[in-house]
Amino acid sequence: MHTLAEIAPCEVNLREADSPRKQSRVPPSPLPRIPVIVGPTAGGKSALALELANKIGNAELITADAFQIYKGMDIGTAKPTIAERQAIPHHLLDLRDPRDPTPFTVHDWLREANAAITDIQSRGKTPIIVGGTHLYIQNFLSGMFQGPGADESLRAEFRARGLESLRQELERVDPEAAQRIHPNDERRTIRALEVFRLTGIPISTHQTQWGSQSRTDCVLAILDWPTEQINRRINARVKQMMANGFLEEVRKLRDDQAFEHGANMQAREALGYKQLLAHLEGRMPLEDAVEQIKIDTRHFAKAQRTWLRRLRITSGCVVIDAEARPATEWAELVVHACRSHGPTPPLKIEKTEITDLQHNDSMLPTRPASSFDTLAPRRADAKFRFIMIALCVLSLLLTPIGVFAGLMQHWAFAATAAGIGMSALIAACCFAAFAYRGTGALAHAELRRRNHRACPQCAYALDALPHSGACPECGRLYTLESLREDWEQIIRNENEP
Repeated sequence: MHTLAEIAPCEVNLREADSPRKQSRVPPSPLPRIPVIVGPTAGGKSALALELANKIGNAELITADAFQIYKGMDIGTAKPTIAERQAIPHHLLDLRDPRDPTPFTVHDWLREANAAITDIQSRGKTPIIVGGTHLYIQNFLSGMFQGPGADESLRAEFRARGLESLRQELERVDPEAAQRIHPNDERRTIRALEVFRLTGIPISTHQTQWGSQSRTDCVLAILDWPTEQINRRINARVKQMMANGFLEEVRKLRDDQAFEHGANMQAREALGYKQLLAHLEGRMPLEDAVEQIKIDTRHFAKAQRTWLRRLRITSGCVVIDAEARPATEWAELVVHACRSHGPTPPLKIEKTEITDLQHNDSMLPTRPASSFDTLAPRRADAKFRFIMIALCVLSLLLTPIGVFAGLMQHWAFAATAAGIGMSALIAACCFAAFAYRGTGALAHAELRRRNHRACPQCAYALDALPHSGACPECGRLYTLESLREDWEQIIRNENEP
């Protein structure tokens, strides 16, 4: 990642570069790498993309926005105006009718985006990718596990066999997946067997290749804003959208049945549209709906900031301090990054060895032993439960025997029975405590095999995967930085009284 300090030499002089004389010297040739512009909503991404396209003189834009693909959803998605689209060609806008119930997936966007890039570059132009749907950007830059599609006939065959039979086959063909997938998780068990049956390769092998196809022909440019500034910009944007006729746009879409229950549910849930739709349906006053749009958009921007922190580790990315840097300099910084260093070398995928308690990764915290229980569900070992129950039964049997011996005045026998019974009861309580903590010998050994690179959501071990990507088990996106932050929060929660 390039910091602004590292980019400082490119300022050789930005004032001179902005002059008409200097600009005329920049040839309208394609950039050697594709600019990818991201940032929070209302952060100026589109304006930067348009300025960048004008500066290099031979570019077309590709939008990475999950809702600008829908026809008629223009004001609320901040879609480029007709004049902007006439000046600079835009791609991946107005692809779907919101009345079409077919969902638009990440795979759909990647297919369309790659086709647009091929077309633009074949005409000697530079594609510029810009957008706020960071899931699209993450998968575009890092690649994703391209598993086979669902085979319903095969799944029906698996369901008919029963879970016990499926588990036996999974343990035979993919023991690593069998160890990771819970014995009662029929859905993931079937999916693992389905992938193996269709590809001949275990799903655990597929998943270790996640992110191995990282792109080397792009420069990621991140607009970084302070929270207070972006919140003010969001409020101003919502106000301007309402002045531009946002309510009338939602009313027209509703009248055209774009938000009916048989229509596209993704479009109905778009930020801003669902709040104004609630007002039009009589469930919310207009003032409350507008205020709710502002609140929800600020929450959305907070989620975007989490995404942006994870994207910052992308090799060769440029982070622009949008508050400190004049907007007139942003495009020049991106051009310099695209031209200066040539193709970014492929990211090295380093497989780390499974470790004990300690690790050598400075990005991750040193977890206390108490956080073992966070990495896997607490479970009482079967041997512990058996011994605990046996001791309880022994103590219950000895108690009436001791009482009867006391009534018969066999005091020595009674005392012995009472002592053994009390000892058995105390031992049973100790075993119960150990079982409750889930730190029996086998459970503890299993947990110690996990190293600190584990998914905080499902405990999947990530040590054999790249340093950024998505958890193959639950789909949660991660980077080393996000893992560190998540586990530090878990530790703080554990240490709270």
